[in-house]
Amino acid sequence: MKKFCRIMLSGVFILSAVLKVYDFSATCDYFTKVFSWDSKIIIAGISLVIIFESLIGIIFAVSISPPIYFYTFTGGLIFGFLLLSIFFIVKSVTNCGCFGTVIHIHPALTVIKNVTLLVLIGYLFRYESG
Repeated sequence: MKKFCRIMLSGVFILSAVLKVYDFSATCDYFTKVFSWDSKIIIAGISLVIIFESLIGIIFAVSISPPIYFYTFTGGLIFGFLLLSIFFIVKSVTNCGCFGTVIHIHPALTVIKNVTLLVLIGYLFRYESG
């Protein structure tokens, strides 16, 4: 079960990062329209998210036993994405942008995805942290 959790988590994080990089300019344009923020802030934010998602995905993929704060950070990041998805539902946005603009996912489905990821993180935290 731990291996399944690691594969699912690494797959979701790596796929998300790769698809954002694949269509980086369209993803940045999309979030600039959604949030009405300066494009430089959006580019910096998307770049940080890509870096974090890549690192988290690689750490889970190579089965490194990370320290306890890694699980806390990852869970916090997913919780933040969960809150963002709920915000998108309230704002009536049709695509959450979690896989860039390549794969369109409704924010309600993203809430389910993020809750599932939190459960997987919780499982790994409980059974790998001792």
